[in-house]
Amino acid sequence: MNTLVKAVAVVFTLVSLLAWARWLQPADVTGSTELEATDSLPREGHRGEAREEAPMKRPGATLGERERHESASQPPATDSVNAETLEELRLGLAVGFTREEALALARQVELEVLAAFFEAHSHISPDWLHRSGLPPEHLRPLYARWAAGSDRKAWELAPGDVLLSRYSPRHDGGPYRIQNGFQSEDRTVYLHYTVPQDYSAASVVIRWVHEGGSGLSHFDYHPVTTGPGQRQEAWVRPKSGWEPGTYRVEIFGTNEALPLLAARTYTVVQ
Repeated sequence: MNTLVKAVAVVFTLVSLLAWARWLQPADVTGSTELEATDSLPREGHRGEAREEAPMKRPGATLGERERHESASQPPATDSVNAETLEELRLGLAVGFTREEALALARQVELEVLAAFFEAHSHISPDWLHRSGLPPEHLRPLYARWAAGSDRKAWELAPGDVLLSRYSPRHDGGPYRIQNGFQSEDRTVYLHYTVPQDYSAASVVIRWVHEGGSGLSHFDYHPVTTGPGQRQEAWVRPKSGWEPGTYRVEIFGTNEALPLLAARTYTVVQ
């Protein structure tokens, strides 16, 4: 009997030692590292920045604000192709493309590249388009407007008018001091323009170019400053001053048709 008890005790001891040894074995290295990378350490994103995990997208769901912004700002795979395309877009503005030629070029360019071009030269961005209720594809007709503007017939039909001045009644006080010409040393030119009574957008797009010159080429959105029917105000101040010559100002609505709301020319002398 004592022998049987001793034998059972030896077996129990061996089983206990084997279980203890198994418990002391190190955990699987791969599984442990994966757990730390997932739950404890931030995953490395572009340029080594911590990146948030993308939320799971429901089937058929549209891109959210953050996803839309990130997808629009991703650079193309080939930087050299990107640089060549950006140069083509710049030349399209410089050589005086017609609206049809500019639109054809814009349709060949990926929206990500076109967005990068606008963001490099203006405040027009995918975020602004989204806030304005406009699709990303609206960058293409915007580029065509930038390149070609509008024709004289559209000028005649434009419902609004534009007054020009070196002064702002909002900041300088007093009445409008209207001018048709300016000196090169005049730093700021103010526009005082009207929009239709039924205009409901929060901004307009202004094209401001030096005709036949290499100077100012401004194309950007400007916020509406007062209610419809009242004088709105916008201004431009070139960093290097005004080159002598004739300048053309066109104010467009922001909707998909980009209608001409008002237009004016003026001169700058030495």
